[in-house]
Amino acid sequence: MEEALPWLKSHLVERPESVDVKIGKFARDGEISNSVIRLSASFGEELSNYVKLVYQVDEAVLVNPDTARNEHSRLLATVRWACGRYNVVFGHFSYAHSGGRTELESYLRGPVRVPSRNTPNWRERLRGYSWLTVAPDDIVHHLGGVDALRDSGAFSSISVLPNGSFLLQATDWFHEYRDERVVAVHRALRARLIEGEFRRPSPAPGQPSTHMVLFDKAGPHGGSGE
Repeated sequence: MEEALPWLKSHLVERPESVDVKIGKFARDGEISNSVIRLSASFGEELSNYVKLVYQVDEAVLVNPDTARNEHSRLLATVRWACGRYNVVFGHFSYAHSGGRTELESYLRGPVRVPSRNTPNWRERLRGYSWLTVAPDDIVHHLGGVDALRDSGAFSSISVLPNGSFLLQATDWFHEYRDERVVAVHRALRARLIEGEFRRPSPAPGQPSTHMVLFDKAGPHGGSGE
């Protein structure tokens, strides 16, 4: 792959809007079939100083007892590699939402749901929370420090990253991140989450599980929707 970089750079007239990488075996038609790793990087005009890195995971492979262990190991190794190589100031793990929103942003109304509005404020507010969350040192400090997060019992693992941020893992396995575990993570990080008016989950059938604590005028009405 490194041998192809000089050729690629010579053919790039300007910085691309996005880059996608798939690693797997070629099918007969020349396309990559059953890609093992899928990565993408996107560069937005509104936030020229930021790069969004995305690692895509097949949920079925992640929760299948026959493949879960290897997939979890691959996922966590990739996340730690990215956080070790780049200055990651926020990270989350969720289903894909339009506009690159976090799950929390997707459930809010108005301007607060816009990623480009929230991203520059990473030192003050978290755009969301999830099974895996990367939180900068500034946020952790405002939450009482890493010892306070450990004492909360909300996380099975807290790792310090090279840039001073923290990788917060709620449970050992993704399928365990439900109900009270979601509530515990929300409780631990709530003071530094973006705030706004919530909208109800879509009533359309076939929607993925909601790993959020949602609020209405009467207060909290649920953890993760199953």
